[in-house]
Amino acid sequence: MTEFQPADRQARRRALLLLVTAAGLGCVAILSRDGIARAVGLRIDLVRWLLPAVFAGSAVAAALWAWRLGARIVASGRFPPPGTPVVRRTPILTGDSAKRRGRALQWLGVTLLILLVLLSAIAWQLMRLLAAMAGASGPSRLIP
Repeated sequence: MTEFQPADRQARRRALLLLVTAAGLGCVAILSRDGIARAVGLRIDLVRWLLPAVFAGSAVAAALWAWRLGARIVASGRFPPPGTPVVRRTPILTGDSAKRRGRALQWLGVTLLILLVLLSAIAWQLMRLLAAMAGASGPSRLIP
């Protein structure tokens, strides 16, 4: 018979609040980046680099979270790891099936970091190309 870990209502509320807040702040930042720059006296070029840095930081945080959770699962041999609140009723896995899930989470973390590096390199090259094109057509520059 499968054992279940009950849902934690407080964890569900915190997860929903975090999701709504992050989505709202992200939308506001994207839609009003020029206005934000003028309001705080930053150069538009700096904001164009600051927002991707914030999003990259979020990806790094997600990768580290996945790696650490996977490591806890592998070490304990249980999914979800002991003491971890869950947002819905979750079947408890033990043994090899839990360790496979933990290793999969660790691979997810590594994959996120690799993709972040690759996408950053592509974006950097694209910005250099756009800056070169803008430099050829006029005084405006995309890269300070």
